[in-house]
Amino acid sequence: MSTKRCVMYKHLTNNIRVLLVPESANNIVALSAFFPLAAAEESYEYAGLTELMWSSLLTGTLLHNQKEFSEAVESLGTSLTFQAGRDFSTASCVCTSDALLPSLELYFEALNQPRFDPDEFEKERQATLANIREALDDKSTFAMRTFAEILFAQGTYGIPVIGTEESVQRIQLEQVKSLYNNKFSFGNTVFVAVGNFDPDVLLALIEKNTAGRNTQRSLASEIVPHYVTGIHHSLTRSWEQSFLVMGFPACSITSDDFFPLRVLIGVLGDGMSSRFFVQLRDERGLAYATGCHLNAYRYGGFIAGYIGTKPENLDEARRLMEHLFRQATEEKVPTDELERVKNYLVGKYLISHQRNSSRAGFLGSYEMLGLGWNMDEEYPDRIRAVSADEMLAVAQKYLATAPTIVEITPANRKMTE
Repeated sequence: MSTKRCVMYKHLTNNIRVLLVPESANNIVALSAFFPLAAAEESYEYAGLTELMWSSLLTGTLLHNQKEFSEAVESLGTSLTFQAGRDFSTASCVCTSDALLPSLELYFEALNQPRFDPDEFEKERQATLANIREALDDKSTFAMRTFAEILFAQGTYGIPVIGTEESVQRIQLEQVKSLYNNKFSFGNTVFVAVGNFDPDVLLALIEKNTAGRNTQRSLASEIVPHYVTGIHHSLTRSWEQSFLVMGFPACSITSDDFFPLRVLIGVLGDGMSSRFFVQLRDERGLAYATGCHLNAYRYGGFIAGYIGTKPENLDEARRLMEHLFRQATEEKVPTDELERVKNYLVGKYLISHQRNSSRAGFLGSYEMLGLGWNMDEEYPDRIRAVSADEMLAVAQKYLATAPTIVEITPANRKMTE
């Protein structure tokens, strides 16, 4: 399996870039547009504004009300997904090849002619609030969101993309309309299509439908993460289990440190043979869930180890997690362990390309982040090229400081901060 493919690259006016990957392996077409509208630019007070704008675009247009629009999309067997992200936003269409033209007509209608009906906006707000409440009932989601908010001082990459209950209740329809009217543009947008389609026809459709709103807009440049480190924050929830997140500031995805750090995190906490899984769960039985993440964005990122455990095991779990992070700064990863992790990460990456929509997502994300779409082809080789010396160097650079820790315990267990 390989990520290599024939990519047609077209550059249109106002830096609209189009990546076309025509293939006939199946009759599915995935089209995604990547817009320079970043949730990390928001204020915490109005967190979720960008996401609410995108979801509102699918609640009716000037030509079709919400019911008519939804029925038209569903009758084609098409899926439209518009959503905000921390560094950019995406608008995606997945359909069969024979439904491509009518599907894209509806897709661009939603982008160019939103209705912004007050009643539908309120329904969307209530649906968003329900999603927030549901997500916060999940232990991992709540813990990781709390950790990110603390690490980034409730700014930039610590702002919840979906928002908070308070911020979403605060957002007004006029703010959503203002964001759309003042910030939405096809300038500097990246379009990616993968699947069974005629490249000339699709390119002409994109040119035609982006002509009206193609003022150039730069990818967010004012995102400057402010990190708060060395904090140990404890809180309680009405859970039976405890949950711990421990982490550090990390590099951006464009940094030379990214690939050594990515492999190091693979060693520590990615997969069932990782050190976290083996030592915290298998050998000591401390965890019902454990792992380690590297979240790397355009202008910064973080490393976060996590564990869900019994309250009586929390102290031991914290000490062992601290030991595993510290060990990574003191000892090189053995060759056999390093090669096993590299093979695992490369295989996992290739498997994640099975869907046309996933492949479009990788190509567009890399292009949008300034790495270039061909990073998708280079990624496996960049992983394989990482050395144990490079991993030790990045461990000493990013893991040697005091970690930021979030501990959540059952409400009936007394904790001190």
